[in-house]
Amino acid sequence: MKPLPPPDDAITNADAVEVLRGWIVDGDLQVSLAFESFGDRAETWGQLLAEAAVHIADAMSAQGYGDRQAIFARLHASLLSNLERPYPGLHGAIKDPVQ
Repeated sequence: MKPLPPPDDAITNADAVEVLRGWIVDGDLQVSLAFESFGDRAETWGQLLAEAAVHIADAMSAQGYGDRQAIFARLHASLLSNLERPYPGLHGAIKDPVQ
């Protein structure tokens, strides 16, 4: 496993909480999340996904993968498509956090 480094502010703040991780396992995407982190505020999860998309578009553009707006448009289209038609094998289980 190759974990990503946390943001600088998360390193220095003892109250920081990790809320989302993603992996590629045998070519498939897998996600682990702390769904209860925002209580019943689903819109905060939407904000997290939107901010992640902006950072992804910025990083991909900075690394020469194309125009930021074009990348963002592709991300947006994929997000909407995957929300409307989720992957058929998508499933999960609620587990206790690792201590």
